Amino acid sequence: MGQFSWLYSDTNKQLVDNKEADAYLLVPEPYQEEYGKYILETCYDGYGHFGNYDVYELVALWNRKNMPLNTSAVKEPELSDFDGLLDFEKEELRKKGANDNDIEKADKEEKNKCYEIAKERYHRESQMLCDFKADIPDEIMKQKYGKDYLRIIGIDIACEDEDNFALKFPIKITSVEMSYSSANPSKSDPYQGWEESEDEEECW
Repeated sequence: MGQFSWLYSDTNKQLVDNKEADAYLLVPEPYQEEYGKYILETCYDGYGHFGNYDVYELVALWNRKNMPLNTSAVKEPELSDFDGLLDFEKEELRKKGANDNDIEKADKEEKNKCYEIAKERYHRESQMLCDFKADIPDEIMKQKYGKDYLRIIGIDIACEDEDNFALKFPIKITSVEMSYSSANPSKSDPYQGWEESEDEEECW
């Protein structure tokens, strides 16, 4: 992922990347003993870091007991979801002497290849969500899925607004201190944290 951001849920304004501004990542009540009522970030870096935490790792941990196993990012693919060769690739084959049957065959092979890759990813990430929900120990999860598995899970369950809003404990970011229960979930920023105005002082 490149840089990304959210809208403050209390103002609907951008949380701008690399600008000095307070952002409060609100903590769900069951986890406040460990993290406090909020995690304050005074200059958001554009990569999901609030204080010493990764927001996607946190949202995965907070929703572990209620982990959704199907999201926009983790859904079984269908062959019809994929295209085959691009037009210029077909044209290159024609220049090399391929006939229509050859091109149709190559097109189907490319489509099936993309589909099989997507199926493999789907099964892997579905199993990862199941294992995480089943409280498989952290070291085993890292061995099986890599050291960044927690962040990947967070992205899978909360990157899209519809998935984040459906969580028991969605990502909520505000411009002032608020209680978690009184705030709405934060929408993703369509401009990924970038703004046209450069009036405010950058902090990097």
